Amino acid sequence: MFPGAEIHATVIDDVLTGRMLRKPGWVAGYDLFAIVLLGALVGIVTPRVHAIPALLFVGGLLAGYVVLADQALVRFDSG
Repeated sequence: MFPGAEIHATVIDDVLTGRMLRKPGWVAGYDLFAIVLLGALVGIVTPRVHAIPALLFVGGLLAGYVVLADQALVRFDSG
């Protein structure tokens, strides 16, 4: 947790030094793949199960995607 002034100072420093977060070129393909794959999984599985298991399945997919995206940011940071 940072105070507001330190957050603003960090943002200004990042802009001035050019160390901002940037999307690598492969991200567009990954996003499209994730949308199609996760959409297909949700579309196939959820109509075949009851509401609670479907909710748990979609929640698990969401949690897995968030963890994977976080790890990609940490491991493949271009800065």
